[in-house]
Parts: sequence; structure tokens; C-alpha cells
Amino acid sequence: MNPGPTPPPPPLIRPGTAADVPALLPMVRSLIDLHRQWDAPRFDTVPHVLEMYRRWLPERAVDPESVLLVAESADTSAAPGQALLGFIVAQVQDNIPIYTTARYGWVHDLWVEPHARGRGVATALLTTCVHRLHAIGCTQVRGETAHANHASRALLTRLGWRATAVEMQMDLSAGWG
Repeated sequence: MNPGPTPPPPPLIRPGTAADVPALLPMVRSLIDLHRQWDAPRFDTVPHVLEMYRRWLPERAVDPESVLLVAESADTSAAPGQALLGFIVAQVQDNIPIYTTARYGWVHDLWVEPHARGRGVATALLTTCVHRLHAIGCTQVRGETAHANHASRALLTRLGWRATAVEMQMDLSAGWG
């Protein structure tokens, strides 16, 4: 009996570095483009957004109150350019002073390359990120996901996250009233 193809080994999750940024920027571009496709009025960005990320991501890599993780293929036969499978970036944020949770972790971005989806990469990135934020002292981790991102909501729910608010938007650029 043929057991079928051997599944790829689980990804290696490691801290991201400034050296990873050039490989992350195309992923950032894909993430931005996908969000713009889902809801352009909500997710449109400034023209120089990639340059902003080029400066911001290395800062997150060394900031003790940030988490930048990359998922790297453990498969040594991975094609060039496919060694990094995804990334996550999060920061500790200050809450407004009316709430008892003064600081919380905020997941800014999570991306897994399309060829690596369905292999537990997002779960590994998110779980490791939550552990790191907890080690920093966070008692809550938050994030948002596009309304159209059903896969993200399913992942978050499966990992124990719960919906706490619904963001609503009214576009006034074409006039109102």
C-alpha cells in the first residue's frame, strides 16, 4: 500500500530580523492588496506604505514590547524565495484609562503565503506570538480582521479568540446629508 506523499515538516517559527524585511515586503504588499480588494474605502493605503513598513518592521524586531516572527520552511529543498512562509507582527498598546486592562497586545498583521496555507503556519505564528505577548506581561491580546476574511475569523475562533466589538463605517467622501 502506498502511504502517499510525505507531508512537509512543520515550519520553524523564529524571531524576525532586519535581514528578513526585504523578503517580508512582498508579503506586506500582498496583504495590503488583498485588504484593498475586500474593502478599498476601509483599507486603502498611502502610496509610500511599503517604505513605511521597510522602516517600521526592523524597529519591531528590536523593540522589547513588540513581536515580529517569521515562519520558515524546515524543508531544505524549498525553492528559492519560498523559505519564508509567513510572518506576524504585534505590539503592546496602552489602553485608554477608563478600562482595567491598562495594556494589551495588538496583532497588526498576520500573513501566510498562499502555497503554505492549510499546513498550520498561521496557527504556529499566532500561538507563538500570543505566548511572547504573555511573557511581556499582556493579559489580553487583540486584533482585527476584515469582515470578508472568513478564514481568519475561523482560525481565531478555533484558537479561543472571541468577538468583542463590531466596527462600523460610513463613507462621507461622496458627501452626506
